[in-house]
Amino acid sequence: MSRFFILTLLLSFAQPNLLSQSPGEVSPYLVCDINKEHAYALYLPSGYTPDKEWPALFLYSAGGNGMAGMEKFRPAAEKYGYILVGSHNYRNGPVDKGFEAARILLEEITKKYPVNMERIYTGGMSGGARMATTVAVVTNKIAGVIAIGASFNFLNKPNTKNSFAFVGIAGDKDMNYLELVKATEEVRELGIKSHLIAYDGKHRWCEEPQATEAIQWLELHAIQKGLSKNKNDFSSTFMIEQLERGKQLEKELRFTEAHSLYQSLKLFYGPEEVKEIDLRITVLEKEKAFKKQNRIYSSILEKESKRERDIRTGFNNIDMVMRSDSVYRWWQTQTTQWRKEQKNAKTLAARNSATRSLGFMGLFAFSTASPHISTGKWTEALPYLKVAALINPENADLNYFMAKIYALNKDQRLSKKHQKKATNASFKREDGSSEITQERLMNVKEFDWLRWRVINALF
Repeated sequence: MSRFFILTLLLSFAQPNLLSQSPGEVSPYLVCDINKEHAYALYLPSGYTPDKEWPALFLYSAGGNGMAGMEKFRPAAEKYGYILVGSHNYRNGPVDKGFEAARILLEEITKKYPVNMERIYTGGMSGGARMATTVAVVTNKIAGVIAIGASFNFLNKPNTKNSFAFVGIAGDKDMNYLELVKATEEVRELGIKSHLIAYDGKHRWCEEPQATEAIQWLELHAIQKGLSKNKNDFSSTFMIEQLERGKQLEKELRFTEAHSLYQSLKLFYGPEEVKEIDLRITVLEKEKAFKKQNRIYSSILEKESKRERDIRTGFNNIDMVMRSDSVYRWWQTQTTQWRKEQKNAKTLAARNSATRSLGFMGLFAFSTASPHISTGKWTEALPYLKVAALINPENADLNYFMAKIYALNKDQRLSKKHQKKATNASFKREDGSSEITQERLMNVKEFDWLRWRVINALF
């Protein structure tokens, strides 16, 4: 907790100096003055001058790539006047290192640039989203959070003292979609203004349209709090656009999406502005078509919740996978069943739900195996990886990964089996080479790039 206390003090008292980089251009790699081992990517809007304060959005990537989300958010940052900062040091791993990366970067930027201390925002993808929400929850000095592909760290849940705005973004095939749906509802119950942006996608950084919409919701929140100078012109236009969007969703028979949008608008606007929104909600909730669709949607999500519970329960016996064929067959059976549900689903929502469950299984397995891989405990990692491999059994990268793990675990028979599958699937490294040798298999440094390709194959 001491790091959080330090971070809070920094956010409260840090003073800017007037140094700057080139406005209107992305600086992909800048070294922190206060700690040369830390670096970041930076974007200053083209209208940037050091004689006024600017809102700032700090972005965290699970893989420590500060440029990962920069281009997605840059157009909106330019339009609405935000400084963008991407951490090159935050990455999934030990919590202390993550906090330290966030602390150093916040101190660096708030000292070097004229940041509006009332308008500091955090955002991130996957584990980076969890860092973004954690900083917001614990310091209570963050104006808003953009959480992509994940929500809150289970150790740092939001509470009634928090006043930040929350914008969740999830692809409809993202295994954490259900988590973000629930998180959006939970923070609303706490009085936190929130909105969920769902789009056609998997567990990845969102695209530019979703990034822009997220910043628009944060801008709207700042206007309602009297912190943004964009004022009523943007607020009124945004209201009209979103109401028209809701009506279009209704025409397309996407009633639950329209209802969710209206609920978000009602939260973000003041009482005098919500009369038309209330009317749209009242009319929609009386429609039989909405009630039916809402029941079906709720049923799909409940079924998905049960799948997740079954997966968590199944992992209680994961160590038995290597010793018991029956336990492994249970995982095979579940995977086959969810694939059938995915293939035979009558609606897109049901199909996406089954897809998310398979991704959730892969996430749970691989993320639990990762610490064992990082510490060289190949035997402990194998049960999880064997289950994860069921998700995409013919994938070249995944099979090469398994070939390495078995080789490191001194199981040449199974290593050769996966080598053959990797070769048959046209495995290639980043440099285009495809040769598989014992020396390469035993090289643990290959995990640095290979794990990210496997993650893409799983979810």
